[in-house]
Amino acid sequence: MNPKITTITIYLCAGLAVACSFWGELWEGRQGLPPFSSALLLTPAVFLGIAYFRWIRSPDIGGRPKLFAALINSAAAGLLAYLVGRLDAAAIDKYSFTFNLLVVFLVPASVILSLYAVLSKTKPSYAVGTITTLITWAYLACAIVLPSTRFLYVLIFVAAVFSPLVFAGAVLALFRRPGLGQLTGLVAGLMAAPGYVLGELHPYFENSWIVLNLNVMDRPDLEAVLFAKLRIIAILLIAIAIMVSLLRMLPTHWVLRKRPVRDRTWPAFALCAIMLPLWIGSAAMPYRIPLIVDGPAPDLAILHVEKRGLQFYETAIAVYHDSRFYASRNDRRWLQYQFYESLATGVVEGAVRQRAFSLPESMPAMALGTRPPKPLRAWNAEGWYVRSPRLGVLAFTTEYGTTPPGEVIGLFRELEAAMPPSGQWRKEVMRDACLGFCYDPLAGLGLAFSNQRCHTDENGSTSCR
Repeated sequence: MNPKITTITIYLCAGLAVACSFWGELWEGRQGLPPFSSALLLTPAVFLGIAYFRWIRSPDIGGRPKLFAALINSAAAGLLAYLVGRLDAAAIDKYSFTFNLLVVFLVPASVILSLYAVLSKTKPSYAVGTITTLITWAYLACAIVLPSTRFLYVLIFVAAVFSPLVFAGAVLALFRRPGLGQLTGLVAGLMAAPGYVLGELHPYFENSWIVLNLNVMDRPDLEAVLFAKLRIIAILLIAIAIMVSLLRMLPTHWVLRKRPVRDRTWPAFALCAIMLPLWIGSAAMPYRIPLIVDGPAPDLAILHVEKRGLQFYETAIAVYHDSRFYASRNDRRWLQYQFYESLATGVVEGAVRQRAFSLPESMPAMALGTRPPKPLRAWNAEGWYVRSPRLGVLAFTTEYGTTPPGEVIGLFRELEAAMPPSGQWRKEVMRDACLGFCYDPLAGLGLAFSNQRCHTDENGSTSCR
């Protein structure tokens, strides 16, 4: 296919994906964009410096305009220094509609004018140079006055909102000036990326992959899963658009198998294919459901897992202090996104109840020789996992070469015998965005929700188990 047609198609798809996902989420009121690096604040200033340097070097500009421009920039720099050192940001109503509207105008205006001044083949006129200078200095003043997190929020918001329009501009430019069109497509991708990527870098509660683990029961969950899918598609298309733009800008003499590298598209898709499993692995593991639950932990929970090839047969039983037990069963397999879990509840009585509550007291010595619970990977394997507040989680698996104490298996069989008939079990839909590879023994033991799997320490560092 013609490289220009391919590039146009990619830009159109990326712009449409951003519009559907980002604009759609804003329409639904989900605006939780995280702050970005403060380096973004300096981007228009860098463009301004380059444009101003080009303008100053132009022999067509006389000494008096250059002097006037130098005075304007000196005054603006002095005012900015005054704002940094003296102005009390709290004295300005940072949340007024007028001020926010000014910021929203200045962000795209400063970037667009600075880019025009840098990329234009002709030297910018005196009027354009002056307007660009004034607007960019005003932009930097707003950046100083506003708290960094709020300003960066506005910056990312505006960049992502405008990126589909810039992608459309890149498509139009490709027909007249291909080089400018490719550069504009690169800028559009870089504008859209922060609003998505930074949201995905919060891997514990809100990233798109774990949202796909939601059991869609009502409309809000359905919308959350839909937008998660759209975000994933948008991020992939943005990455492809950026890589294709970089490929198209390579020198013509770079040849691979008698064809210029800049005319090839498959390297962009190949890099995204490599990136995708790395992204899934870092974002979706360990298995989590992006919800918060607040309930008592069981006094004892036992999980039995049998793996036969790609198939898993899992049964978990949790006993609580009020003598009730909850049982779950699933027959899931790898390469399967959705599977069913059967749930039942009952009451333990008599000697079985006594053994269930005394078992954690008799196993502390056994806990010293166990290893961390990990998913079974061998073709045929079996695992027993015991969880209690006192013991933590103990793992006995064929892969480790360890066997559980006989009282664990005996108690498990007795609890199985007390389960209600299969017709009284209710079914729930379970999902795993990793196609079965993320679901692990802790999830099988009931530790599947984000607040159960992840913990933030006093230093602000979050870890998931």
